[in-house]
Amino acid sequence: MGKSLCSNRAQGTCVTAIFDLLTRPGPPLTDNERRQVKRVAESLLGLLEGEKLVLDWRKQQQARAAVRLAVETTLDELPQSYGPDICREKCDVVCLHVFDSYFDDGGSVYAEERRSA
Repeated sequence: MGKSLCSNRAQGTCVTAIFDLLTRPGPPLTDNERRQVKRVAESLLGLLEGEKLVLDWRKQQQARAAVRLAVETTLDELPQSYGPDICREKCDVVCLHVFDSYFDDGGSVYAEERRSA
């Protein structure tokens, strides 16, 4: 896609939204684990924006599956305190958030917030 789905100012908001989904509620985390979760959120957002959220991605089953796989694969990098059950739950929550927040036309709710502000 090449362009960011979040404006430069909103980029932090996009990462924070994913970080919050991963940590609230979540297992107790050390400071190092919280930093690792933030890196996972940043990595996921970069991967989605760079490769997965293509034009009309929500209408194409193959593109939706690629987004789901990208989320699953990236969340495998979460700290070990996230067990398999928590990882599956977080994957579902993040996938739903991505589907609801990132549009087929390359926009996002975060870009919309900036335009109306």
